[in-house]
Amino acid sequence: MIGSLHSTGTRLILRSCLSMLCLLPTGTGNTVFFGDLEDKMTAELQGSDHILRKKVLIEINEDFHRADFVVASLKSGLLEELIKCCKEDDDARRELASSAVMKVAGTEEGREHLASKHHLADLSVLLRDTVPAIRENTYRAFLFVAEYRKGYDAVVSFGLLPTLVDLLEEEKMERIIALDLSLIRQLSEAEAASDILLDTPVLERVNKHLQSEDIEVRKKATANISALSFKLIGKKKIILAESIPILCKLLEENDQDLLVHVTKALASLANKKHAKMQIMENGAFKRIKELLKHENPKIRLNIIQLIANSAELPKIKEEVAETLDELRSILENGDKNSEIIKRFAQTAINVITWKP
Repeated sequence: MIGSLHSTGTRLILRSCLSMLCLLPTGTGNTVFFGDLEDKMTAELQGSDHILRKKVLIEINEDFHRADFVVASLKSGLLEELIKCCKEDDDARRELASSAVMKVAGTEEGREHLASKHHLADLSVLLRDTVPAIRENTYRAFLFVAEYRKGYDAVVSFGLLPTLVDLLEEEKMERIIALDLSLIRQLSEAEAASDILLDTPVLERVNKHLQSEDIEVRKKATANISALSFKLIGKKKIILAESIPILCKLLEENDQDLLVHVTKALASLANKKHAKMQIMENGAFKRIKELLKHENPKIRLNIIQLIANSAELPKIKEEVAETLDELRSILENGDKNSEIIKRFAQTAINVITWKP
């Protein structure tokens, strides 16, 4: 029966039957039908009828909203055919294929398949595709792959990071720049990632996006600065890249996600004397003192750490001395969100009140 499925309508009828079969207990044999159907689609994608191939790609995208179809496709060689379709000249078929690959990446089994080196190489080419939707689908596929350790290690080992940094300059669409920044941030979890990134013009390019008119781009850019600020070499290079004046300006914004990243980065950077000086020279402590009372506990925690790290300098100690009442209030009245905030508040008090 399956071998005679030459029409789209017939396949749609069978697909409805398969959906009902999925409701049956395991062991009833429905997985055989999945395999046969996916084998049929694989064969049709290998054919020369481009109208039929486009119809098949549309059906695959419909089917791939369900993980069981995706798993079946991985056993049939359908994924390999989809990736071949991503290399075709026809924009419509290429976009449909990239959308299907993105759906594959959205499953655990699919991510593992896509993490192989030859698949990553094929997909990376699509990051420069002329069709924005294809670039977007490809970024989302990489983001799915990079959700787990084996995935982000594989992508970093493949060598994608320098390309992503170049694309921060090449890409002109803000929503895709935001995806690029998200992927760089996700990949920075890999052990070697920060060293690789800091050997590229990443800070120069992220600085530019810190000043974007698009709030999502600014948020993703600050997340990257925050992530790169934790290693000593990262701190030094961020200071040299003159990111701190931009971060101080961003303190004036009201978006909470952005402020979490900005305050976290500044708290980390403030371990270095030159960073403390730049924060002071940019007049940021007025706003820093205001943010000590912010409703978001993450922002408050970052601000308390920033005050504690900065107050080691006598000039800044004088500047932040007026925060002592608020810090003591946190200790006396408690903080409804976190005991750790109280502990850091005590540390900040100790630094501010310490006398040689």
